[in-house]
Amino acid sequence: MGEISNYGECNNVSVDSITDDDWVLELEDLEKDTAKIIQTLSRSKRSIKGVRHRFNKGDILYSKLRTYLNKVLVAPQSGYCTTEIMPFNSYCNVSSYYLNHVLRSAYFLDYTQQCGYGVKMPRLSTTDACNGMIPLPPLAEQKRIVKEIEHWFSLIDVIESGKEDLQATIKQAKSKILDLAIHGKLVPQDPNDEPASELLKRINSKAEITCDNGHYTQLPDGWTACRLEQVADILDNLRKPINSSERDSRIRNRQIDELYPYYGATGQVGLIDDYIINGNYLLLGEDGAPFLDKNAIKAYSISGKSWVNNHAHILSPKIDFEFLQ
Repeated sequence: MGEISNYGECNNVSVDSITDDDWVLELEDLEKDTAKIIQTLSRSKRSIKGVRHRFNKGDILYSKLRTYLNKVLVAPQSGYCTTEIMPFNSYCNVSSYYLNHVLRSAYFLDYTQQCGYGVKMPRLSTTDACNGMIPLPPLAEQKRIVKEIEHWFSLIDVIESGKEDLQATIKQAKSKILDLAIHGKLVPQDPNDEPASELLKRINSKAEITCDNGHYTQLPDGWTACRLEQVADILDNLRKPINSSERDSRIRNRQIDELYPYYGATGQVGLIDDYIINGNYLLLGEDGAPFLDKNAIKAYSISGKSWVNNHAHILSPKIDFEFLQ
C-alpha cells in the first residue's frame, strides 16, 4: 500500500489550535463493521487534550487500533481525528473508494490479524500497513467495481432497514391467518361435513347444544362454540411452583442429562432436577402471558418429562392438538 499512497504521512495538530466549530472524530463515533458515523461532534463539545490528525474531505480514514472492528471510511468532510485513525490519500488517481473497500475486505483484515502487535489492544504498525499488498485493477475497472459494490450495498441497506417492519408484518400476517381460521374464513366449508355439534357430543355425551351458532353468531354453519374444558382436560392440579433459589440449589452439581425443563407462562424459564408430567401437553399462559398483544405467544406445546409452574395451565386436548393450539 505504501507504493500507491502516502499512508503514515500525517499532519499533527495541537488540540489548542483546533477551532470550536471544527469536526473532531473519535473512534467511538464510528460503528463497528459498517464504519457508519454515529455522531458528529465539534471541538467545543469534546473534552480533549494532546494532538489530533488533520484530514481533508476525500481522505481515507483507517483505524489502526483493533483493525477487526473494520472502522475504515472515506472522509465526507474535513476535520480532525484521534491519532489511532490514520488519514491518507492515494497517488495517481487511484480510487480512494476502491482502496477503502479493499481495506475493509476479509482479504486485508486477515493480513492485519497476522501482523498486528499488542494483545489486549492490537495495532497495525505503519510499516506493516505500507507493506500490505493491494490488488490493483485498471482505473476504469476500479470505478466499475466501486459502482457495483455501492449498488449491492444500497440494496442490503434497504433490506436491513426494513427488517423490523418485515418482522412486524410477519407477526400481523400470522395473527390474521389465525383470525380467519377461527372464524371459518380460511378454507371453504363443505355442507357434507359432520357438524361440530356432533363431535362435541361424542366428547361429552351430556353436552346440551340447541344450535351450532348459539354462542357465537359470527361462526359459519356446521360450527359450534364450546368451553375449553369441553375439548381439553385441564390438569392444573399437577402444576407446582418452585422459586429460582430452590431450583438453583437443587440443580447445583447436577449433570445436564439429569435435569428437566421448567416451564412458565410463555415458555421454558429454567431447569429442575425432577418432573411432574410426562407426555404431550398444551400450556396456556395464566398471569404473565401477554394477552393484550395479539401477536404474542400465549399457548405453546411441550413433550416429554417436564415441570410446570403455576403461571401456565396444563391442557390435554381431546380434539386435534395442533388445531387447539
